Amino acid sequence: NRVVYAAGVKFKPAMAEKLNLAASFWHYNFHSNTTNAAAFTNNRGQKHIGEEYGLTADWNHSENVRVGVGVAQFQPGGYIKSDNANGAFRRGNSPVETVFADFSVRF
Repeated sequence: NRVVYAAGVKFKPAMAEKLNLAASFWHYNFHSNTTNAAAFTNNRGQKHIGEEYGLTADWNHSENVRVGVGVAQFQPGGYIKSDNANGAFRRGNSPVETVFADFSVRF
């Protein structure tokens, strides 16, 4: 029952051959309204779950060693906002941010 749209772009700067930069966008929706499901009575008619944005940078030190960092943010849509405002557990609608790093070595 979900529809997900995604778009992204990767960029490899000429002056830094080992560096890869990427940006991505994700858009999450329900395929149909949630009007008939008893579990979703607080957010009737809402289809938009939210959107996610992300930026990553990867450094390929060698064929076997890679270091990556990134940042991402999720913005809640009408479905989550409605549930948070009208549900049993009233919560805020703040976006979620995350920063991450990874290090990989192939053997």
